Amino acid sequence: MKRNQILILLCPLVVLFCFACSSCDYNISNLQSKTIKFNDLPQEVSAFYKSLGNIESRKMETRQLACLDDSSRYEITRILIGPWTAYIKLVDLNQNLSYHIERGLPRPYVIFKNKLYIPNEFYTFIFIEDYAPLEFTAYTLKGK
Repeated sequence: MKRNQILILLCPLVVLFCFACSSCDYNISNLQSKTIKFNDLPQEVSAFYKSLGNIESRKMETRQLACLDDSSRYEITRILIGPWTAYIKLVDLNQNLSYHIERGLPRPYVIFKNKLYIPNEFYTFIFIEDYAPLEFTAYTLKGK
């Protein structure tokens, strides 16, 4: 009897987990990627991240996504399981593609010239003056 109750409780969770994992076209961890030092970022991307250190720009830190070349092409959504974030879904509206981004990665995410840039550490833009040691992961986004 107890075994049946446990199975009844676990079945919806397993189904929900499977749905959450398969609802994106790509997981960014499976995309081509490379680690890049701050000084090797494209100038537009490095300028954006440097602007986060300015007191006037700190409001931007709450922004999760910045598309530097086409601001209307992408959007992000938090996918929830109950009150918890399961993952972030990045959607390319032009190509109808979606990407799974694991929760807990540092923000903001920056998209520039078909690459997604994610900082490798949290809150580094507020507390430092030398950006050179900072590292980012650049993911190459897919096209149809």
